[in-house]
Amino acid sequence: MAVFFDYDDTLINTANASKAAYESVAELLKAEGQYASEVDTIIKAYRELLWSTPNDSYKVETPKKIRVKLWESSIQKCVHSKSCSVNHIRELAEKLYDMWYTTRLGAMAWIEKETVPTLLSLRKKYKLVLITNGSSVIQWEKIKKMEAQKYFDHVLVSGDEPYDKPHKSIFIKACTLCGVLPETCVMVGDNLATDILGAHNANLLASIQYTGSSKNKPSPGNLSNDSASPRFTISSITELFSVLEEIY
Repeated sequence: MAVFFDYDDTLINTANASKAAYESVAELLKAEGQYASEVDTIIKAYRELLWSTPNDSYKVETPKKIRVKLWESSIQKCVHSKSCSVNHIRELAEKLYDMWYTTRLGAMAWIEKETVPTLLSLRKKYKLVLITNGSSVIQWEKIKKMEAQKYFDHVLVSGDEPYDKPHKSIFIKACTLCGVLPETCVMVGDNLATDILGAHNANLLASIQYTGSSKNKPSPGNLSNDSASPRFTISSITELFSVLEEIY
């Protein structure tokens, strides 16, 4: 028997940390004066560029180099009517990245105070595997920041694998590492389109959606074609004990 866990917004508060980071960036932009009216537009442009950046890009360049360029592009798109030198925009982009990065990483914490005790208790009975999407360097930085790897038997980052969740291969690899069959495993995650659909694709025994994070999630009754319905839903990680007892 094995239990697989998503990381971002299932075990750690990534959404809240990102929110704090963008708020810090907004204050920095406002302090610059000439960008005060463009703050929301610049941040929106950056977020769109960030989400559209392929994970493979981070295998070629460092996250800082890539993301400074994204901040530069965002500023240039939004303040094209202002006379700003290339050097000024570059310097500002580096400041924005440093503020965003430092604030975001510093604000990351376990999503619940019961998270670690729950993992320690579950590991006495089940094999635990962390399965997270994202570039290798970025995800491992977050994992090591929380020392999360010591609470799991195995850690799989999609950036180190051929495919992201919801492709079944990363789940099957987790099963193989644990020496168990897919039909004896359970997936716990917040995202219907990656965690829950991935569990379905890999024919796992059950999927459990965690709804305790601050992110907005589609309800099981309003699913897209790119998502699946969880067998169970929990709002606190401690609910896992009773749910797993019911499953097994």
